[in-house]
Amino acid sequence: MPDRTERDPKTNAAYARRGQQLLKRARGKFPDARDAVEALTKLCADPELKLRPSSMRVYKAAIIYVLEYEVESHVLEPQEALQGIQEITALLVERRGRPKPRTSRKKCLSLTPEHFALITSDLRKHDKYVDILFS
Repeated sequence: MPDRTERDPKTNAAYARRGQQLLKRARGKFPDARDAVEALTKLCADPELKLRPSSMRVYKAAIIYVLEYEVESHVLEPQEALQGIQEITALLVERRGRPKPRTSRKKCLSLTPEHFALITSDLRKHDKYVDILFS
């Protein structure tokens, strides 16, 4: 990976790791993409993708890092990488927003007796030890 002296080495390592993860995900999702730019562009064009502003900045920095590496490795032409970065940056700006809650924000804080009965009856169908737990 390229060595960036203006950043902390830990930051460079984090961008390299995140960039490789994004590239791997993009190539897995779009195996027909001809290069890294096309794969990452398709990944960022997904309308379902919503990123917080801080995540968007990390994605952008990681993608730039990976594309710079591809240029330095002579896999990509500099002009093609630059055009890809510009397009991906515009796509990431479109993806900026609040993602759907994924953790405790969706958690049910109060459970009605009916809901509890529904859950336990469903569990009883699938597990013979549930009666021991809820007895």
